[in-house]
Amino acid sequence: MLPTPTTSHVSFDRIYEPSEDSYLLLDTLSSPSESTFLSTHFPTSTPPPLLLEVGTGSGVVLAFALAHAQKIFGRTDLATLGTDVNIFACNATAQTATLARQENLKTAGSWLDAVQADLTTPLRPGCVDVLIFNPPYVPTDSLPNAEFSAAAGEGEFERDSHLLSLSYAGGKDGMETTDRLLEQIPEVLSRRGVAYVLLCAQNRPESVMERVRAWEEGRGGWRAEKVGVSGVKAGWEKLCVVRIWREKIHIHDIPYLTRRSNRRRPCCIPPSGHLTRQAQHLILRSESHTSTPSRNPSILNINMKAGLLTIAALAAGASAHAVGHQHQHQHQHAHRRDENVVYQYEVVTVVAPPPGYQAAAPSAAPGYQPPPAPASNPPSYQPPKQNKPPAHTPPKENKPPAYNPPKPASTSAAPPPPKQDSPTNNNGSTNGLGLTYTPYTSAGGCKSAEQVMADFEKWDGYGLYRIYGVDCDQVCNVIAAVKAKNAKIMLGVFDIANVETEVQTIISDVNGDWSIVDTISIGNELVNKGTAVEAVLAALATARSLLTAAGFTGAIVTVDTFNAVIANPQLCEASDHAAINCHSYFDATGTAGGAGDFVAMQVQRVKEACGGKRVVVTETGWPYQGDANGNAVASIENQAIALASIKSKFTEDCILFSSLSDHWKVNTPATFMCEQYWGIYDHGN
Repeated sequence: MLPTPTTSHVSFDRIYEPSEDSYLLLDTLSSPSESTFLSTHFPTSTPPPLLLEVGTGSGVVLAFALAHAQKIFGRTDLATLGTDVNIFACNATAQTATLARQENLKTAGSWLDAVQADLTTPLRPGCVDVLIFNPPYVPTDSLPNAEFSAAAGEGEFERDSHLLSLSYAGGKDGMETTDRLLEQIPEVLSRRGVAYVLLCAQNRPESVMERVRAWEEGRGGWRAEKVGVSGVKAGWEKLCVVRIWREKIHIHDIPYLTRRSNRRRPCCIPPSGHLTRQAQHLILRSESHTSTPSRNPSILNINMKAGLLTIAALAAGASAHAVGHQHQHQHQHAHRRDENVVYQYEVVTVVAPPPGYQAAAPSAAPGYQPPPAPASNPPSYQPPKQNKPPAHTPPKENKPPAYNPPKPASTSAAPPPPKQDSPTNNNGSTNGLGLTYTPYTSAGGCKSAEQVMADFEKWDGYGLYRIYGVDCDQVCNVIAAVKAKNAKIMLGVFDIANVETEVQTIISDVNGDWSIVDTISIGNELVNKGTAVEAVLAALATARSLLTAAGFTGAIVTVDTFNAVIANPQLCEASDHAAINCHSYFDATGTAGGAGDFVAMQVQRVKEACGGKRVVVTETGWPYQGDANGNAVASIENQAIALASIKSKFTEDCILFSSLSDHWKVNTPATFMCEQYWGIYDHGN
């Protein structure tokens, strides 16, 4: 059970008391479907997300998301911020959030502040990654004024009544405040942003969702769907939670941090540990843009400085840890015809603290701690005793297994400089192992059948060869070369938008002889790149139907990074075996000599997440040239060491990347200038 934050310190004479609407938001955020969506939508390889709750009230919803950041978002570098027109609500939220964080240090994100403001008016455009809004949704004849002006004879009771009316009075159809918030969503959300808005039936949620979907193209192509529905009526009306997000997210829309001088920062994170006034503007507009004053500008600045400094420190520590163990960072895909190449970058935040700065105590910035082992039923919130809400019984769904990382390395001292590993014998057998191949020239053209056959004469001993697509007649040409090796082939559908066409090409080119085809993959690292799990599963089902009808009886899978599969075990459930790409080079804390151990460890994690299912590593290797990634050094010598290490751990179910270098790719600082240099047989390794 995920405990609900305590609100025993809150006076509900002037602040809205948590009720069914509040608990529906907790239920929705902690549901298996939404925790999976959020952890996938905000992978740990991306900058720390900023969560904003508009209209915090007691702060119970914001504090819940803060306290259980690891379980809901799969990360603890979440930054949380709240706004409310009620100054008493702001103060209560700060207390609720602080207490909740102190009670859940191992799983909590970071707390910034609660700002007295009208909706999102003090926020900079494009700054919010997750927005939560429990609006005043009760239909009333009019809206109360945000400011209370006491008439003659009126006093504290009238003021308190007015403050409470702000939390429930929604005007015509209960939508006047919500309409204003909806208009602000396209501006305030980041390109990857997600909003959760609570509505009642009289708010006409279906009409609201249609309105969002009809937002003009200039706003980015939006989606809206119900993700939570109350099982009981909240007083007089049934409730729902609507999720709003952009339909398509391109990697250039996400402010990744890259390394060295090429570094960029997330829009809401200051470039250094010292929060200057200019850095404050990363989140807040100038006061001229704020219709309601901050509850205490000086305190706000102090708290935001502490909060953002904590986020920067957490990002630095967590990113060093993530680089070592998360591995969302992948090289460019091996398919030439991917015109809009998607890159996955690690978050590498370098904090330059001001003179004399000392790290905050653990209570202010806790280190990352592994979550408990997953349960068969996902945990849910436990309402506090003082509010006496009905006990929550979560649906019986399978929860994606929690990431269980090793303890992060100490950051108290600078790491030793990278060094070359000692060379070892690389004459290990390749029998049973596989090798990837792409049929493109250095200029990006198609190799002829003769050139493909000549390439395959450069190596021997592999039992399986993997290709990624169907262009350049590669199915026919590579099958001919593989038959000459008396081996088998793993074919691939690269573009699931054209899954039927590509599958038909495979069927045609195989021409009824499936004996040589071991596996067919449908997509490569699509979920890791942001494609919806449902879209991948639908393409997999379509391909399976067509291939089965054509007589294929081998394995049909979808390939993704090991982290994506762990977070979304339905990928392996729908596949005949788990298929993962895993490159230890993107472990900045490891060395070439530990490559085999690293890959073996990830295989075991995937196997556990997939219920003991067979796991095949469909890509793993080491570059022979490029920039160093921490302790991971690219060199011919280290490539040989890494390959020997991998071969010492695997004699089957492992495909090495790659046969030849891909000079048609583009080297970038974000991927350590090594994209072209993963070939094994260019220099004798």
